[in-house]
Amino acid sequence: MDLYLLKYWLYTICLIISIAVFLMALTRTPSKEQKLALVITLITFIITFGYWGSVSSPIVSPDLLIFITKIKYLGACSVFVLLLILSDQLFYISLPKPFLVSQILTSLGIAITATTFDHHTLFFKSYHVVFSNGSSAFIWEPGIFAICYSVFIIVYSLFLCGLAFYIQMHGSKQDRSISIYLFFAIFTPCAAFIIERILHLQNISPIPFGLLITSICTFLLITVAHFGNMREIAKDVIFDSIDDALVIVDNTLHLMQCNKKAVSLFEFLGKLGSGERINGQDLEFEALFAPLFERSEKFPVDYWNNGTIFQPIIKPLFNRKGKLQGSILWLKDVTNERNYAKKLERDVNLQTNRILDMQNQMIISFAKLVENRDAVTGKHLERTRSYVLVIGMMLLKNDEYTETINYQWVETLSKVAPLHDIGKVAIADGILNKPGKLTPEEFDMMKKHTVYGAQILETTLKNCVDDAYYRMACEVARSHHERWDGRGYPDGLAGEQIPLSARIMAVADVFDALVTRRPYKPPFDTETAFQLIQEESASHFDPLVVKAFLDTKDMVIKIAEELRDDDDDLGELESL
Repeated sequence: MDLYLLKYWLYTICLIISIAVFLMALTRTPSKEQKLALVITLITFIITFGYWGSVSSPIVSPDLLIFITKIKYLGACSVFVLLLILSDQLFYISLPKPFLVSQILTSLGIAITATTFDHHTLFFKSYHVVFSNGSSAFIWEPGIFAICYSVFIIVYSLFLCGLAFYIQMHGSKQDRSISIYLFFAIFTPCAAFIIERILHLQNISPIPFGLLITSICTFLLITVAHFGNMREIAKDVIFDSIDDALVIVDNTLHLMQCNKKAVSLFEFLGKLGSGERINGQDLEFEALFAPLFERSEKFPVDYWNNGTIFQPIIKPLFNRKGKLQGSILWLKDVTNERNYAKKLERDVNLQTNRILDMQNQMIISFAKLVENRDAVTGKHLERTRSYVLVIGMMLLKNDEYTETINYQWVETLSKVAPLHDIGKVAIADGILNKPGKLTPEEFDMMKKHTVYGAQILETTLKNCVDDAYYRMACEVARSHHERWDGRGYPDGLAGEQIPLSARIMAVADVFDALVTRRPYKPPFDTETAFQLIQEESASHFDPLVVKAFLDTKDMVIKIAEELRDDDDDLGELESL
């Protein structure tokens, strides 16, 4: 076989394989990186076709050889720039944009001078066609741009091969696998070019064979290394089958993609095409993602749909260089989480209430033990508890002390009221049950029951689950004998310095002492007791509390009658 036939069949085999590789690459679902690889295989096919065309006949016209030579150089410049961009995409090296633009412009400049070399001497100083070894050959002398082209390829070769070597040393396992294919894709055509220049080969060029390796390695990147395919797998397997609704928009609120769940929740998404503006389509949808549509800075807590609870989330999307590209509008299915949280909350509340009830019963039982030591109190605890409840509810109705009082506050006060005299457990029986008037020393000792009560409750309730219960119990025990005018005990507090709970307790406590029999006095009738309470308004008692107490007069009388001690007669007024 002569040299021409050998060259013809070798170039033909390269062309056929290039066609096959390009067609196989064409069948792949392209990602951004795969599109670049596809273009590379196309260009290598075109260049190979140019080399094959140069030997398609033993005698080729000069015009055809010139055309074929232009195709070779046009494609070769593009391949290396595309390989550079592909490396940037694959390994996140984030090449500066000005650098990439300059390389594209340089490649374009060389390509322009190469494809117009027959009109100037910038690329080839001279060229001519000769018939040698049985076929036509294109002989040329390099000009300044042909030299630049050689330098361009050598520099690119060194840079890209160095990058591939760096990835082998420092990259992840997947990156190292990819870099092997990338290395051969770059190295083989460069080596072929250098060999051709050093050996001055004119008859058989090694460049088509080097480009064929580039084409095959690029195809292997798509198939064997699977770069870019994970994105498609994630879309097919996860994106459309996930129970959450996902909508992808760009920075200008144009719809890029949405999954089936999103379409099932919002039908308008199924009617929009990719690239259409999403704002102004559905007010409910925009309300869910209000911050993105500049409607509000806050999300609704949850979005309900047929018993399913979704939580709206906006996740920004950044490219590999950290630039914001768009957002994922995510409706996360949190039904199980919310239901579990509610069940957990119910269980915790139930357990907490049980603990509080148990604790409350124990303390009340303790208070009743104290009450049983005091021969004069009778049903004092039950009555005062009821009095503070009706006073608190009337204050709430009258819109008094609204910054403090609410239903929960009143309920807590009624629970702690029986504890107001718990400090009497520390008072000697001789003083506590003395039938006559106490001496000044005995009265000073009696007054200490307020301090003792607060100390007992502070010790007993310091680990109380309900902090409000603990604080109010201590307030009532310590301060229920304080006076509005500041002449009370133990701290001499005045006016609103006295806790509101203690001011209410003071009215209830004094009224009950007035209308019940004590060893040192008979009971007053209720009318006289109400009058005495009113007379002490703004001196002993908080005027607003007194007003609320008098507004509940009928209810207070009913409580006093229903819970009176057996030996009391509320209708009889006796003298002291």
